[in-house]
Amino acid sequence: MTAVFLCLSTTAWSGGGVAEERAWIEHAETLVAAAKGHAVATEFQRDVEAQRERLRGIVRQEGPQPTPELRQLHVSMILLNALLKSASDCHQGGRVVCPAQLLRQLDAQVNVVKGQLKAVQG
Repeated sequence: MTAVFLCLSTTAWSGGGVAEERAWIEHAETLVAAAKGHAVATEFQRDVEAQRERLRGIVRQEGPQPTPELRQLHVSMILLNALLKSASDCHQGGRVVCPAQLLRQLDAQVNVVKGQLKAVQG
């Protein structure tokens, strides 16, 4: 697992790769699906927190001068993460139970992030 992470880190650090962003977005999609499926709240909260830390590393790794497109992608990923955090706070009986409006916002933000990823990839 460490070797894969190091390989992805090297790709993203070299400037042209967005492998870490892509992997983060794919996992975020999985978390959105878990929220819709009434995931176990404690596990979901742990996953969202880990996702936040992973995003922090992605943004820091890019450095202070990312391209405008990449900066916007990161901003959108941060917003998606904030929505996931909101979803992790919505629980009843040990399960994630989100209002329909939040689920729609999550879906919309995933689509925004995926579109921006395509633009960054060129």
